Amino acid sequence: MKRATTLKTRLLISFIVAALVPLIVATVLAVPWFQSSIQGEAQRTLSTNATVAHELFAERINDRRDQMSAVASILSSSDFRDPAKLDAELRRQASALSMTYLFYIDDKGIVRGTTSGTEGQPLDWPVIEKLAAGPRAVAASEVVPEQQLAMFDKASGLALAVKATEGGSAPQQEADGALSIVGVAPVKDARGTRLGAVVGVSAIKKDNSLVDSIVSKVGGVATIFQNGVRVTTTVKDDTGARAIGTVVSDKVRAVTLGSGKTYNGEAFVVNRSYFTYYEPILNSADKVVGMLFVGLDQAPYTKSSNDFTLAMGMVMVLGVGVALAFGFFGSAQMSAPFIAVSDAAQHIADGDLTVVVPQTGFREAVAMGGAFNTMVRGLHELISSTRRSVRGLESVANDIASASAIEADSATSQASAVAEATATIEELDRSFVAVTEGAKRVLDIAEDSLEVADSGREAVQDSATHITRLSNGAIATLEAAGHLASVADDIDQVTFVIGSIAEQTKILALNAAIEAARAGDAGKGFGVVATEIRSLADSVSTSVSRIEGLVRTIQGASKELAATAEQQAELGETSVQESKRTRDKFDEIYERMNRTASAAREIATAAAQQQSAARQIVQVMHQVSAGVSSTASASRQLAGAASDIKRETGSLSGGLGGFKVD
Repeated sequence: MKRATTLKTRLLISFIVAALVPLIVATVLAVPWFQSSIQGEAQRTLSTNATVAHELFAERINDRRDQMSAVASILSSSDFRDPAKLDAELRRQASALSMTYLFYIDDKGIVRGTTSGTEGQPLDWPVIEKLAAGPRAVAASEVVPEQQLAMFDKASGLALAVKATEGGSAPQQEADGALSIVGVAPVKDARGTRLGAVVGVSAIKKDNSLVDSIVSKVGGVATIFQNGVRVTTTVKDDTGARAIGTVVSDKVRAVTLGSGKTYNGEAFVVNRSYFTYYEPILNSADKVVGMLFVGLDQAPYTKSSNDFTLAMGMVMVLGVGVALAFGFFGSAQMSAPFIAVSDAAQHIADGDLTVVVPQTGFREAVAMGGAFNTMVRGLHELISSTRRSVRGLESVANDIASASAIEADSATSQASAVAEATATIEELDRSFVAVTEGAKRVLDIAEDSLEVADSGREAVQDSATHITRLSNGAIATLEAAGHLASVADDIDQVTFVIGSIAEQTKILALNAAIEAARAGDAGKGFGVVATEIRSLADSVSTSVSRIEGLVRTIQGASKELAATAEQQAELGETSVQESKRTRDKFDEIYERMNRTASAAREIATAAAQQQSAARQIVQVMHQVSAGVSSTASASRQLAGAASDIKRETGSLSGGLGGFKVD
C-alpha cells in the first residue's frame, strides 16, 4: 500500500498554495486591467482635447467672418471712395482685428485698396473671387498662394524650411504659401448696390496663439499642419524649440491627408511617442489643406504601468517569502496536537480506554484534546452503561413501535400544511413577475429621461453660441451708431455754411433790385433776375431749416441707437453668463439622471433575482412535501424494525466484553 503524505507536509503545501494562487491570479489580472484602464483614460482625455481644439478652431473662423461683415459695413460709406482714406481705414481695421492684411476689390476683381498701399492689380485668386461674388460674409481655411503673399509684401516673413523627421518626409512645396483663415464680405452702398468686397487674411502659419490657447485649456500638445508640415505647434524638438517646419509621419499622412479621415492612435511625433488625434482641415471647396493635431505624451502613462507591474511583482515575491515562513512554523504547530490524538486513537482501537491526550498548544488543539479525553471518558461510561441498557432495550423497542405509528399520522398532517405553503409561495412567485416587469418599465423611462437630458444639454450649448453672436452684433451696432452721429455732425456743419451763403445771397439780391430800380427801364430785366435769386435764396433757407431739423432727429436717434446697442451688449454678456450656468445645471441633471438609470438597472436585476429565488423555494417545498410523505412511510417501517432490535441485544452484550475499562 502506498504511504500517505503527512499532515505537516500537507499543511505546508496548503499555506504556500493559498498564498501564491491569489497573488498570481491578482497579478495576471491586475496588470492588464491597469494598463487597459490607463489607455482608456488617455483616450477619454484625448477625445476631450480634440473636441475643445475643434471648437476653438471653428470659433476662430466664425469670429473672422463676423469681423469681416462689420468691416464691410464700415467701408460701405462714401467717405472711403478716396484711395488714401480707404488704405488708412484698412490698416486701422487690420491692426484692431490682429489680421495679417486686408484688401478691397471692386466688382471687376481689381484690387483698389490694401494695408500695404499696393493697388490697381487684378486679384488672380479664383477661390477668393468665387467667395467674393457671394451674397453674404464667409470665412474658411485656405492656403494663400505665394504670389498673393508677395503682392502684399508678406512672402519673406512667412517663408518656412521643411525638415524631415523619423518616418516622415515632404517636398518643400508643401510649405509654400501660408495656411490662413480668410474672411470675405460684400460691400454695398446705402441702396444695396454691390460695390465690391473686402478680404481679410489671418495667417495661421508661424502664429502660435491658437495652439497655445488649446494647450492652456486642455494640456498636452497641439499642432496645426499646412498639408503635412507643422506651421504652428507646441511640440518641442531636441533643442527645446518649437518643431515648426517638421513633417508628419507617412502613416498619418496616408490616413488623414490621403483619405481625408481622422487618425486616432499611437504615433511617433518628432522625438517621442504620443497618443494622437489628427483631424483634417478642409478649405471652402472641401479639399484637405492641413490637419489639426492634439496629443498626449505616452511617457507618464508608460511609467505608471511599469511602476504598477513592478509593485505587483514585489508583492508576489514578498508573499512567497511570508508563505514559506508561516508554512514551516504553522504546519509544525498545527500538526503536533493531531499527532498526539492519532497515537491515542490507536490505543483506543486496541481496546484500551484508559489512555489520556495532553491538552496543550493552540486553543483549538486544547479544545480538541479536552474533547478527545471527554470522549474517551464518555466511551468508558458508555460501555459500562450500555451493558445495563441492553437489558432495557427490548422494552424501549416496544415504545418505539408505538411512537412510530404516532409519527406517521403527524407526518401526514405536515404534508397537508406543506402543500398549502407551496401554493402561497407560488402566488408570491407570480407577484415577483409583475414586480420584474414594472422594474423594466422604470428602467426604460429612466434611460429615455437620460437621453432627453443629454439633448437639453446640447441645446443649451447651441443657445450660448447664438447669444455670443448676438452680443457681438450689438457691439458692431454701437460702433455704427457712433459713426452715424459723426456723419450727422458733418451734415450740420455743411447746412450751416449753406444757410450763411443763402443769407448773403438774399442781401446781394436786395442790393441788385435797388440798383435795378435806379437804372429805370434799363434795369428792369436785371430786377427780375434779382427777384428770382432772392426767391431761390429763400427756398434754400427753408430747405436748410428742414435739413437741420432732420439732422437733429438723426442725432437723437443715433444716441438712442447707441444706448440701446450698449444695453443689448450688456444684456448679451449677462445672457452668456446665464447660459453657462444653465449648461452647468443641465450637466448636473444629466449626471443625476445617469445615477437614476443605474439605480433602475439594479432594481430590475434585484427583482429578477427575487423571482428566481421564489421559484427555487417552490421547488424546495415540493421536495419537502415528498420528504414528509417519505417520513410517514419510514415511521411505519420503524415499527417493524423495533422487533429486530430485540434479536440484536444478545449479540451486543457479547461484543462489549472486549473493551478494557479498569
